[in-house]
Amino acid sequence: MNQIITFLPKYRELNDIISNAIKNNEVSYPEQKTITEFYNQYSDVKIFEQMILEALQKQEAQVYSLLSSGIRGTIINNIDLYTSASDRLNKIDITQIYHKSNKWLYEFIDEQMKISNECYRELFQVNQSLDSIGYREHTEQEEAQLWQKHERLTKEYNKEKEKLSKLYGEQKAFRDEFLKYNENLFSKIHALSISFLSVINSYYSTRDTQEKEEKRENKSQEKEHTPIMKDGLYFNMKIVAMVHDECNNIQFENLSQTELYTILNLQPTSKIPIVKPRQKIKMCYLIYKLYEFLKLDPQDKLKWRESILNIFEIEERYYQSKYKEPESEFANSASKDFSLRIKEIFK
Repeated sequence: MNQIITFLPKYRELNDIISNAIKNNEVSYPEQKTITEFYNQYSDVKIFEQMILEALQKQEAQVYSLLSSGIRGTIINNIDLYTSASDRLNKIDITQIYHKSNKWLYEFIDEQMKISNECYRELFQVNQSLDSIGYREHTEQEEAQLWQKHERLTKEYNKEKEKLSKLYGEQKAFRDEFLKYNENLFSKIHALSISFLSVINSYYSTRDTQEKEEKRENKSQEKEHTPIMKDGLYFNMKIVAMVHDECNNIQFENLSQTELYTILNLQPTSKIPIVKPRQKIKMCYLIYKLYEFLKLDPQDKLKWRESILNIFEIEERYYQSKYKEPESEFANSASKDFSLRIKEIFK
């Protein structure tokens, strides 16, 4: 439980960093360290799953439901942030963080190098004078002064050279540390969040899952009294396969063709479909076109739509306000393309 309590603030901090990165087109060195340390700590999804299992075993159902709901919301927020600006995030040059963070050290080294070189230049001139003094007339006092100056400049040069060496050492230590954090991990964090979402959905409120199973059983019983297509289905496998090819793992989380076939035909199943983040409107449009395709009485079509909206956890009011949006004049190009592809399926 302590692990989950620690995990959640770290995840929220990560989301704040990603949000700032989208605004600023960069991350700071401390932020990059936080991103890398989070990924390194939780990149093994088994660790996350173990935390969820421990929380599930130790907490009452209501507390666990609140906790898992908070985690799930944080995960979805992370996924939404990345998908809203993936190109911008992936193009952030992490090496620029090193140069920017190390700029002050470069400036110090440059200044110290000038000081050291000046000391060496003066010492070199004194050494030349000492080398040549034996070939010209000079006094003992003059020679003594040169040796005193030589001694002073040697100490001064060694002192400044040591400072420069220390700065080079700091630069190397900083570079060596930075090599641990020099990878752009935004896409990997996104993939990790997708895995987290899959795990949390597997354990997300056992009570909710039981209620959904009961609803499915009730729907199955209702279907016994609902007219269906003469081959015993609402939709045949050909239609389901085309919908699956177009929408699987894009509008909804990964399903097999058989699982989608079972869901769309309102047959009993333990599989709970999940609409992907930012795909709810397109999912409404898909349901709208499926609804139009049904060869049933209006009342029976409405019953099917009500059931399928419940299965995908879409409110009727939301559906009514959004289902035609992808083919409207205000839709973006991606939504319009989607509507055209879906129409092709039901031609």
